Amino acid sequence: RQRPLIPIFAVTANARTQRQLALVWGVRAARVNRAATLDEIIAEGLQRALEAGLVQPGDLAVVTAGVPVGVPGRTNMVQVRVVGEQV
Repeated sequence: RQRPLIPIFAVTANARTQRQLALVWGVRAARVNRAATLDEIIAEGLQRALEAGLVQPGDLAVVTAGVPVGVPGRTNMVQVRVVGEQV
């Protein structure tokens, strides 16, 4: 009853976090390379979602992240992005 109908695609640079996310119902997790900026991480994550067929160009994607990058437990940002658009 509480399971989302919309797919959740999570990206992380941490292998342990990826394995943990793989156990969560409705979440597909991918491992990405560490990046210097949040925009690089988001771009790689959206590209992976495109390759997985979870989104199409022009779709809206809700992105959550922690700023500064690399500090665990700090999800403090939410953005809506158009897939395929440069920021």
